[in-house]
Amino acid sequence: MPLPFIPGNKVVGTSDGQRVAALMRGGGYAQVSRARVTTTFSVPDDIDDDTAPALTLQGQSAWHLLHTVLRVRAGETVIVPAAGRVGSLAVQLAKRVVAMAGSPEKRSFATDPGADAVVDSRSANLAEALAEAADGLFAAVRSGDPRVPPVTVYPLTEAARAQDDLRARRTVGKVALDPAN
Repeated sequence: MPLPFIPGNKVVGTSDGQRVAALMRGGGYAQVSRARVTTTFSVPDDIDDDTAPALTLQGQSAWHLLHTVLRVRAGETVIVPAAGRVGSLAVQLAKRVVAMAGSPEKRSFATDPGADAVVDSRSANLAEALAEAADGLFAAVRSGDPRVPPVTVYPLTEAARAQDDLRARRTVGKVALDPAN
């Protein structure tokens, strides 16, 4: 890396008053970062600041690998060669089942055999509901499925230790820096 360089590839914060997470090409450790619009994503208020950056890269990578690259279909077997940050999400997303039912009783019944999400088949916004249930990483996280790999938060003052722990593979899941500490 040519110097000077400010590390940090994922950030969460606000842009024009809206909570966002963004993928960066460095610069995330700065007090103020500038991200590209194409790699900036809105974050709902009920998704915490530690989880949001993990979903921007690892969550989207897992989803696109399964559905865009591999085009996984129902009944197919998926082998995940490494269950790290992306792999653990891929394991969970590969087995996601969305059921539709017209009554509350039938929707409740659909979860018994293992549906991960259930959509009201009589909904006026059925297409949106299905898209959110099938593709919405934020919706899935709200329901507790998939479980996002753990996030280890270091104070910004311990950024060097965080880098050492990453390099030595002492961390599991995401590593985040908290500038407030």
